[in-house]
Amino acid sequence: TPPRLPTFQKFPETTEYVMVRPLVQNAQVMISFDGPTAATSAKDTFSADMLISLLNVRSGKFYKRFVDSGLALDAGLSYPTQRYAGRLTVYAICEPEKVTEVKKKLLAEVVKWTDKDYFNNEQLEDVRRSLLINHKREVNSPSDFIKSLAFWWPVTGLDYYRSYLDNLAKTSLGDIA
Repeated sequence: TPPRLPTFQKFPETTEYVMVRPLVQNAQVMISFDGPTAATSAKDTFSADMLISLLNVRSGKFYKRFVDSGLALDAGLSYPTQRYAGRLTVYAICEPEKVTEVKKKLLAEVVKWTDKDYFNNEQLEDVRRSLLINHKREVNSPSDFIKSLAFWWPVTGLDYYRSYLDNLAKTSLGDIA
C-alpha cells in the first residue's frame, strides 16, 4: 500500500505585516497563495513553472506594467515545487513610498492572468524553448545535474524529473489560465 499523505494545516487566510529598517532603500511586497503540490496535482506544477517564466517575458504585460513602467525594480512569481505543500508567491521590489500602490496593483494583476489575451502562443513557445535550453545546460554540467537530481529525487521522484520537459511541452495557455 502507498504511504499515507501527511496532513498539513492550511496557511492563515490573511497575514500582513510591515517590517521597517532605517537604512533600507527598497521595499519588498510578497503575496502568497496556496499552490499545487507534486503529490496531488503534478500537472498543475508544470503550469506553475510555465506561468513563472511567462511573467518574466520582457515583452509581456506583467513585466511592462511593473518593471518597464518604473513601478517596481523587479517583480515576478516564485514557486518551489514541493511534494506536499506548494506556495505561489507574487512579489515586487519597489521604492518604499510605492508599497501600497504596488500591493494593490499586484492583487489586481493576478486576476488578469486568466484573460485570454494576457499571454500568447508565441510567448509560450519562447518559454518552452528557454526551459529546454536551460535543462540541456544543466544535464551537460555534471555538478549542476547532480544537484538537480539530489533535489528532484526526494521531492517528486525520478519519473517526474524524466518526464518534466514532455509535460511542459503538453502545457497549454488554457492550463495556465
